[in-house]
Amino acid sequence: MLVKKKPGRPKKSFRECLKEDLKLIGIWNTDSRTNAPELCANRREWRKMIHKGAKTFQQDWEKARLERSQVRKALPPHRNEKLRIKTILI
Repeated sequence: MLVKKKPGRPKKSFRECLKEDLKLIGIWNTDSRTNAPELCANRREWRKMIHKGAKTFQQDWEKARLERSQVRKALPPHRNEKLRIKTILI
């Protein structure tokens, strides 16, 4: 009996999701990959890094959202709808 593969790509592991999130907030890079245990060992410093990275990410995200909104408002109405659809998909 042959086992068929499910369609699509395999599900992400917890480690892959964590790595992706740390990249988004600017903590994961080539240096932190080698000394990750040391970074996590000091809980106080680790929490500071997480909070700082999350705050920076949130500010950047909000700034980009406002810029997209201003661009959308500046366009003529007939072009505005096409851009609105694109930004929803992003």
